[in-house]
Amino acid sequence: MQLAAYIGIAIAGLALGFCEDTRADNEGQPSQRTDTPTDTCDAKRPVVMFNRWEEDWSVLKNPCVPRKPLDSLKYIPLGADPYSYLSLGANLRERLEVNDAPLFGIGSGHSDTYVIQRAQVSADARIGPYLQFFVQLEDARPFGKDMVTPVDKNPLDLEQAFVAWVSPLGPGTVKFRVGRQEMAFDLQRFISVRDGPNVRQAYDAIWADYEYQKWRFIGYLTQPVQYSDVKAFDDTSNSHLTFSGVRFERQGVGPGDLSGYYSLYTRDGARFLDAQGDEHRNVFDLRYTGKIAATDWDVESMYQTGHVGDKTIAAWAVGSLFGYTLDSPWKPRFGVQVDAASGDRHLNDGRVETFNPLFPNGY
Repeated sequence: MQLAAYIGIAIAGLALGFCEDTRADNEGQPSQRTDTPTDTCDAKRPVVMFNRWEEDWSVLKNPCVPRKPLDSLKYIPLGADPYSYLSLGANLRERLEVNDAPLFGIGSGHSDTYVIQRAQVSADARIGPYLQFFVQLEDARPFGKDMVTPVDKNPLDLEQAFVAWVSPLGPGTVKFRVGRQEMAFDLQRFISVRDGPNVRQAYDAIWADYEYQKWRFIGYLTQPVQYSDVKAFDDTSNSHLTFSGVRFERQGVGPGDLSGYYSLYTRDGARFLDAQGDEHRNVFDLRYTGKIAATDWDVESMYQTGHVGDKTIAAWAVGSLFGYTLDSPWKPRFGVQVDAASGDRHLNDGRVETFNPLFPNGY
């Protein structure tokens, strides 16, 4: 039996206890008047987001917005331009895990109870309406865990540090980021920030995308971060591993949304049971998700080609979710999840059919 208890706290400022305040907005409150009696204040406060760099606290430049505790840390003006400001944030996550009879009592596993902790602090500087500098530090530690893995521990280190530019271009919007950053696709089956384990996954990357109406086109060049738990600030770019590609997203394809991407995954000195050598893996992914009335679905498929040393790659995987929501109090939803991936069928046949899960959530 395995029991895991989870406590997560997202802190908008630098002290505990104010998360609910930062998520509040002025809906349902009396209209706040400005100097002009006929004007009403319709500006809404931002909410704390999974990606802290996506939060836009420039709304606090408007004096009619009701103030909350620690707002002085969320909007620090930088000069006379109201769109130039510094915003500070923090997150703290504590998780208690109780493992009883791991591996169902088979083998040498034994019971273990421990706490894993992840603390993050961030600074987000906006220079005018288009330019952004974002820095986030992370400290991840286990307490009382008998077997510490690479995703459990990472003393104080640089989790993210990038510069971004977002501006109109023609009929759409262009977005550009360069530096250490996190990225995730869809349900994070294969490309994720690995939020489940204690140490999240970041990439030293160049990211660009263009959004126009229902379309979005993305290009990315990355080297995943190689984590080390020996001392502070010892994480590095993994020069032996790259992941780069292009992606498209299209909303409103029939009753759902369609997305897909091609990526090239390369790894030096890869080792499989039936192959070893440099790995060059072409990744083709297609996903369709949507909802009709009470029925929803999310289906994703991936095919991989390439080679490991002199062996040819031919691997695949499918992930699917189907659900039905009852029209009754509390809106209960019944769902089924079906996942499958290929494995090697025969040794010494010149083929590697083992699927590479890439960068899954892992929890």
